[in-house]
Amino acid sequence: MINNYWQQVTAVTAWEFKRFFKWKQELMSYGVMLMIFVGISIWQNHIADNDNRIKVAVSEEIKLPEHSRFSVTYFPADQLASVQQSVGDEQDAAVYTADNKLVIFVEEKDKWLESFKRWMSESAQSERLKLAGISGEDLNLIINPYNYQLKVKGEKAKDDSKNTAALLTMILLMVGLVTAFAYAFTSITTEKQQRVTEQLLSTMSAQTWMDGKIFGITLLCIKSLLTTALSMFIFYQVMAIVDGSPVTTVGLEVSYILQLVVFLVLGLLMWNSLLAGFAATIDDPNHSSRTMLMLLPAVPIFLAYSLADAPQSMTMQVLSYFPLTSFAAMPIRMAEATIPIWQILLSISILLAAIYVFRKAASRLFNMGVMMYGKEPGMKEMLDALLNRKFK
Repeated sequence: MINNYWQQVTAVTAWEFKRFFKWKQELMSYGVMLMIFVGISIWQNHIADNDNRIKVAVSEEIKLPEHSRFSVTYFPADQLASVQQSVGDEQDAAVYTADNKLVIFVEEKDKWLESFKRWMSESAQSERLKLAGISGEDLNLIINPYNYQLKVKGEKAKDDSKNTAALLTMILLMVGLVTAFAYAFTSITTEKQQRVTEQLLSTMSAQTWMDGKIFGITLLCIKSLLTTALSMFIFYQVMAIVDGSPVTTVGLEVSYILQLVVFLVLGLLMWNSLLAGFAATIDDPNHSSRTMLMLLPAVPIFLAYSLADAPQSMTMQVLSYFPLTSFAAMPIRMAEATIPIWQILLSISILLAAIYVFRKAASRLFNMGVMMYGKEPGMKEMLDALLNRKFK
């Protein structure tokens, strides 16, 4: 019986995954996206910004140092009108003072203006500090008299790589859950009203059918977030090579990465089980008010990340055990503080128990939904189904 169950679940999972996953289209879409990103970046960094040196006419009372990008010529105050006329033809900009303000006169706005203003400000600051006899180090000590470091009892020093990994995990979870949101309607809400589904349910139980659906959708979510992560990684590596920057590497412990993967996969399984149950109670996703509940998975992610600065607070500890939030709260806690292994294992155990309960509930709601064609069940019908009073 057990072998037959797993054979049927595997068959449904494989069918669910293969009917939505088209590897040729995936490769083509991500390839095109990557080429567009690379092309835009190369254009912005090496063509659009470096076509020609920017010619700037500057009033002679303003002194600027040499710059590789900006070609500066000076003019006397009585030639201001003629210099303004030359802007757009011989000069790209004219710089002069008027009413105690520094005026940058251009024909039209351009993105090089920001870097030009930044360069002028830095040059003026350096010149004034030199006249005042203040070095850059002395100025930094005046502005920032202390270099603070906060150490909290029970918390480890901040690890930027782990914080980045936790944030990336939350982003990928959102990608996966959005994918689950879309597939739940297509795969469950629509199919529960088809005659062929009733015929399939005569050869297997509703639990087997729903388990296959949940596992198949979870695999699609994992595929979606893996391709997203791979695209982001390739994009940043290519940009590093184009800009001549060092190629970034992953500097995380294998154990931490495995823990993130465990919570990510279990979080997807848990929420897919819940979304499957919600989808089974919806008759028409275009008009049902229950579709708003499908946005609930985003709440724990934002809630956990908003409390990242207090990983050992009572609220964060509760969230790291509560199954609807632990998939997001525990990875953030692990990035911010040293968590005993027993707490991690307890959180995983509660999450596994929740997955078991939610998948059971989803199958009962689906079984009820198949029998209530054209009508959405009310709270009483759903409660009866969950308690197994009806629609067995």
